[in-house]
Amino acid sequence: MTQQANLCEAIYPRDCVESTAKTFAAFGVVEVSSQTKGSISVQISASSETVLMHEFLNYVLNLSIEIYLRDKTLNA
Repeated sequence: MTQQANLCEAIYPRDCVESTAKTFAAFGVVEVSSQTKGSISVQISASSETVLMHEFLNYVLNLSIEIYLRDKTLNA
């Protein structure tokens, strides 16, 4: 079975999503594609795809926040 999530690029920058996909590739098949303008689709196929999707979303959100805060600090 496959889990899919559509993410808004304004909250989840593409580079963060792609970096997270590379990190999680060791745990299953992770595919990233453009859904619509400003939206990214992530599909995960793995033995525990629901748990893996939740972990993926937590990880990418944390990474996105870290980059946002780092950029704000550097530009302050």
